Amino acid sequence: MKNSKILFQTLILFCICITKLNAQEVLSLEDAVKIALENNYEIKISKNELSIDKTNASIGNAGILPRVSANVIDNNNIINLTQTRIDGSVNTLNNAKNNTMVYGVGLDWTVFDGFRMFA
Repeated sequence: MKNSKILFQTLILFCICITKLNAQEVLSLEDAVKIALENNYEIKISKNELSIDKTNASIGNAGILPRVSANVIDNNNIINLTQTRIDGSVNTLNNAKNNTMVYGVGLDWTVFDGFRMFA
């Protein structure tokens, strides 16, 4: 009884093992190249850059439209100053504040660049 039980368990285990045995697929050269090209990140990045370039092909990015720029510079200083005048008097200022503001607007427009903007 005990031997038949062990034999039955062994037979079931053997049948399960036989059904689960599978060999690896043969990988041809064409399939290997295809898998390598699909998983290459440099190719994926270049495809993304190409789609970005196609999207950015507009008259504004080509340089046909003018560019307007503005800048504002605000400079604040706190200084200690000692000044001696010609008559010999000394003038001292502690924590003297100096404020300077510079601002401007610029317009840049390329009139002709050798047909580069139309390429």
